[in-house]
Amino acid sequence: MNVIEACKKSTQTKENNKAKHVFRASFALRVLRIKLFFLLLSPVILRAQIEPDSLFKQGKALAYAGKFDSAIVLIKTAYEEMPHKTDWHMMLTRVYAWDKNYPEAERHAQSILTENPLNREVLLVLSDIYLWSQNWSALDSNTQKAFATFDPNVDTALDSADVIQRYASGLIEQKRYEAARDALNPVKNELPKLWEWVKLRLMTNTVSLTYSYFDFQNQNTDWHTATLEYTKTLRGMTVIGSLNYANRFGSAGNQYMLQAYPILGKKMYAWLIAGFSDGKAFPNGAYGLSLFRSVKKYWEPELGIRIFTVEKNAEKSMVLRGGLSYHRGQNRFNYLASRITGTATDGWAHNSYYRRYWKDEQSYVQLSVGTGANAPSAISPQFDNFLINSFTTSLSTVYWFNNHWRGSAGISWEQSQKTLITETPRSRLIYSIGLAYRF
Repeated sequence: MNVIEACKKSTQTKENNKAKHVFRASFALRVLRIKLFFLLLSPVILRAQIEPDSLFKQGKALAYAGKFDSAIVLIKTAYEEMPHKTDWHMMLTRVYAWDKNYPEAERHAQSILTENPLNREVLLVLSDIYLWSQNWSALDSNTQKAFATFDPNVDTALDSADVIQRYASGLIEQKRYEAARDALNPVKNELPKLWEWVKLRLMTNTVSLTYSYFDFQNQNTDWHTATLEYTKTLRGMTVIGSLNYANRFGSAGNQYMLQAYPILGKKMYAWLIAGFSDGKAFPNGAYGLSLFRSVKKYWEPELGIRIFTVEKNAEKSMVLRGGLSYHRGQNRFNYLASRITGTATDGWAHNSYYRRYWKDEQSYVQLSVGTGANAPSAISPQFDNFLINSFTTSLSTVYWFNNHWRGSAGISWEQSQKTLITETPRSRLIYSIGLAYRF
């Protein structure tokens, strides 16, 4: 090998070594860039994982706070980022239902059910949707579908009770109490309150007896009245038949009365009255109608008319009634104004009461006050809760001892300035006591 070839070989070796160093440096730089890229990208990846979870939690909190519009936006955004989260989809479905957007809630629930037909939770959500939207046929179908998925070797009684609770609640809303009883019977131990409520509603007959003693404190012969009453509760109406006895106005007599409370819609009902007697101690004829309508949940106005006839005095009286009640929780306030016109009768009567309920709004205590027009009239107190006096006040109570027996008692004081019997002002105390049995 000559010098020239040796130099060439040495130069070539140096170039090769240089190329190796350059390649190694370039490769190291690329690795460093890749590492830096992933290092910079990792917070983005973590944020992509954390952000939907955070959105869901915020949306859930807003939903529980009743801010459904904002909750839907956040939960929907979170779910679209992570569509495999079935529980997020379920929560979105519930919020739509809470917001009363039942078509959208049902669409999402059916979407979940398509992916998992045995998902019991979504079947319960659908039961809520159909119950709240009063879609009774869909509620029936969904209940049958839910029970078709139950495996008696796996499911507990409480699983069945959850479905039956919704189904029975829908039957109760439709006043189908016998069907609700049959549905609840297998799980009556798991749902005792609902079971007792349905049993109570199935007791549609009540017989009561009430006696009242009118003490005139030696100003006049004392009065006695008694009422035997039978009440029948039907699906769309309550009917009351009464036999009233009275010894007053110097005579004793009976009165036969029929009352009905037909339901005219979800928020409206009526009170119909018809009665007749021999005219000895009651008006010969008494007829009336009142309409009641629920307004803004707690308010209930009344508008009505009563007509009374007393043949022996050729008297005919007409009473126009207008009232307003406020009922919230355990408290009820009522005011009634009555315009009385007719033969030997003209004036106004104003009555109001406060009622405090006990025991699921069956038992109560009531304080009443009223003022009248001091006009002579033979209007029967069995028909209307007022007498035409200058002032009246009363305290009464009704108490259910159990689901069957009810007791009542009351005391009233009335000051009257003018009656058919005498022009002399009189006062009286009225004592009342009653007993009823429901079956």
